[in-house]
Formats: sequence, structure tokens, C-alpha cells
Amino acid sequence: MRQNWKSITLGLTALLGGFFAISNLWLTSAGLGRTFINAEKVPEGSVMVVLGTDDTFYRDGVLVQNEGYWNRIHAAATLAKTGRIKLIVASGALGQPNKMATHLKAEGVVCPIICDDFGVRTLDSVRRVAAIYSGEKIVFVSQEWHCDRALWMADRAGIKACSYPADFGSGTGAYYGLSRDWLAKPKAVIDWLAGSRLSTSQPIGTGLITFTH
Repeated sequence: MRQNWKSITLGLTALLGGFFAISNLWLTSAGLGRTFINAEKVPEGSVMVVLGTDDTFYRDGVLVQNEGYWNRIHAAATLAKTGRIKLIVASGALGQPNKMATHLKAEGVVCPIICDDFGVRTLDSVRRVAAIYSGEKIVFVSQEWHCDRALWMADRAGIKACSYPADFGSGTGAYYGLSRDWLAKPKAVIDWLAGSRLSTSQPIGTGLITFTH
């Protein structure tokens, strides 16, 4: 009996490990041929979607700057200044979009910025953009591991998209983001199989605000 339970446990562990590995490979492959480190490769007239994160976090009880956030801001500003972007959607939650818009303007970005404060998760951000900008060329800006996941979701939402990845950064913050995404990719597959339900009751085509500060 004990041997049977051991075999079942090993089998389930192998099955779970295989699901995690296949999910990560599947979602990572979404970025092949659509991840541009050269801004000039991004289609002209694109709508940029900057995926949200916090600009600061606590480390050992001390509030520190989130290098990944600032790398996203710098990448988005660099791309916007090429003139290839006609509109920016800053998508996040809990005030993240307003902060991103403020910092983008401080970096010299002049194109219109729309704040979407209902991008609670990447799934929400992608589905909400798909509902409003379905006929547009979309470019996601975040770290590459995050962009791959967004592109995979965009494919299932039926929108044409590419990505312009920000630097990973360094230190524990970068490793934390990468390890977190290793878990988020299988979760994305599970969400898709379960019907891709959003995190808020906000109607999917509403709630976007033009940044005017």
C-alpha cells in the first residue's frame, strides 16, 4: 500500500512538473519574432501598453525603489520619443497608472496617455485593451518574461501585438520577478482553460481616463 502511494505521489509530481515546464515553454514561445529591442522595428502608429507594477517596495523593512518599474518607464519613454507611438495606455491598479503617466511625462513623453486603473492583473490589462483597441497595432512594454505572457494572452484575445522589453534590472528584485513569472505562466494557462474571468466587475470597455496633469 505504501509503495502504491509512493508511485502515485511520484506520478503526480512528474505530471505537475511537466505542466509547469510545458506552460513556460508555450508562453515564452509567444515572443518569438515579435520581441523588438530595436525601437525602429516597432510598427508605426502603434498603441503602447505599459504594464503596471509598483515603483517602490519594502526590503528588510526599508522602502526601496523598484528598478524594474523605472526600467519600464525608461523603455516606454525611449520608444515613445521615436514618434512611432500614437497613444500610450498605462495599465495597472491602485494608482499605478497615474504614477506611470506622471513619470512618463517627466521623461519628456508628449503623446496622449490613457490611464486604466482596472488592470489588476496582466489578464485584465490585455482583455481591456483588446476590447477598446481591437483594430490597432499593440506594443507591450515590460520586462521580456512579462511581455511574453501578455503576447500569449493577446493571441487568445484576437489582437495583433508585439513587445518592446525593458531591462531586467539586477539584484533580488530581478530574480523575484523572474521566479514569480515562472509560476504566473502556468496560472495563465489555468485561467484560460477556466474561461479567462477578469478580476473586477468593471465593464470591460469602460474606466479609461485621459491623463491631463
